[in-house]
Amino acid sequence: MYLNFYRLFRDTCLVAVNDGEVVGFALGMIDQTSTSHAYLNYLFVKENYRKTGIGKRLLEQR
Repeated sequence: MYLNFYRLFRDTCLVAVNDGEVVGFALGMIDQTSTSHAYLNYLFVKENYRKTGIGKRLLEQR
């Protein structure tokens, strides 16, 4: 299910993978009227991977 987001929003979605398993993703949008603004819509980290810094690393990528 989560990879469908990536297929639709590949320019604004980052996926964290560990040993072939999707363990997190960040999905956002770039403002179409002002490309200097972006919005985070979803930040997902699988429960057993939380508190490991995956979310922080996803957000630091862009």
